[in-house]
Amino acid sequence: MKNIIILAQAEKDIATSTLWMSKNFSHEYSLKVRSEIFLKIDKINWQSVLHAKVYREFRKVLIRKYKYSIFYKIKNDDIYIYAVLSQKQDIMNILNKR
Repeated sequence: MKNIIILAQAEKDIATSTLWMSKNFSHEYSLKVRSEIFLKIDKINWQSVLHAKVYREFRKVLIRKYKYSIFYKIKNDDIYIYAVLSQKQDIMNILNKR
């Protein structure tokens, strides 16, 4: 089992998305999405090398139902979560800055 480190910017992505969904949909909906995000992050631990590199060293996990993506890198025996983004965002621009 590898260590999963959620970087501050990814934590901010999750918090910002959760707040936005609470305001625009419902608090219950935002909790469902947040729960699914953390379930996928847990699964990354077991399937980390199965996901292809999509940009530089970033690997991507889709949350199809909610149209979000989790971007991470593997360094040594650790998994670093860099971003949790809506698929509607300018993903390449955001990843270039991280």
